[in-house]
Amino acid sequence: MAGLKLERFSPRHTIRHRATTLALALIAAIWPATTAATAIAQEKPISQSWPYAAAMKKVACGFAGNPGVVLHVGDSITYANPYGQWARGGRGQSPQDKKALQWMHCGADDETDGWWLCRFDHPSGGRSHTAAGGIRLDAMLKGGTRGMLSLEKMLDKYSPQIVVLMLGSNDASAPRPRHDFQRDMSTAVQQILDHRAVCILSTIPPRAGRLQVTAAYNDAVRRLARQKKLPLIDFEREILMRRPHDWHGTLIGPDGTHPSASVQKNADEKITPSSRPSPQNLRASGYLLRGWLSVKKIAEVKRTVLDGLEIVDSRAVVVGGLVREQIAELCPLGDELLSKMLQSVGHCRLQTLRQAFGAVTPVRLATMPAGDSQRKGS
Repeated sequence: MAGLKLERFSPRHTIRHRATTLALALIAAIWPATTAATAIAQEKPISQSWPYAAAMKKVACGFAGNPGVVLHVGDSITYANPYGQWARGGRGQSPQDKKALQWMHCGADDETDGWWLCRFDHPSGGRSHTAAGGIRLDAMLKGGTRGMLSLEKMLDKYSPQIVVLMLGSNDASAPRPRHDFQRDMSTAVQQILDHRAVCILSTIPPRAGRLQVTAAYNDAVRRLARQKKLPLIDFEREILMRRPHDWHGTLIGPDGTHPSASVQKNADEKITPSSRPSPQNLRASGYLLRGWLSVKKIAEVKRTVLDGLEIVDSRAVVVGGLVREQIAELCPLGDELLSKMLQSVGHCRLQTLRQAFGAVTPVRLATMPAGDSQRKGS
């Protein structure tokens, strides 16, 4: 046609056009997956409104037990196997999650592994080593329920570095007066802190037919956590934030007390306690929500409190970079007392050295196990 100029596409132009089209198609294909991954990464627990790191570092400075041992102390909600499923093999764990789980001996299935201790089916029936079905807070303090150790003896036996404490659901069944529950919870927390373990408190889930009682208990738990500057897992608020009106039958099972476990998402897929912690899944499985929250909080405590307070495994006491011989020169009590301390205790607490030596640089310290100083010539 006259006056009409037809543009001819070169082979190079055609290749470039096809490459662009292919790139756009690939972006369209991966966009939903990228969006989903971002949503998972952004899902975070509720931030507590008070700081706890400085207070817990003071507690942890005197720790002389088993590094990485984290006890989960509670009732049937802790004893239930689904509670630890996400920790043991859940999908969607971040590298930080995996590192923290390795630190807390998850999967060791022995007395260093708190996830194993709380789910172990004890021959006595109805309990594990650190949790029992139907147990109340006062009974945990006293001990003896189906041969259960008291909380204090439990702390003596396992020497944990962290304790996750959630009790009160069975107290609410009674119901026990709030001031009795509050008094016993304060006693339990103090026993944990006296053993130089970091105490992570947890609120209990809302309970059908007992909402006012569980709410009052949880207010007391929050006040205690704020007063003592403790880390808190606010399980009740995490549930109500996601399911303000329909928590019963979704995040809390049909019995109105225990978290839900597996939920049929569709004909081909089930949401379980080991599913990815996506926003949708965390609104469906109560045990997925609780297990994920516990891992996240323990990892946070490790990062903000414990990582700068590593135990020094050495033939000499180390205080502020000073070894034993240097301390002996500076300390009027001399090296003789230090030798006796090394021989008589497995680990020397900061408070003990402060009393012995006076003003010493307040940093983390440890000694060799008892007797090693003589065997190895320290």
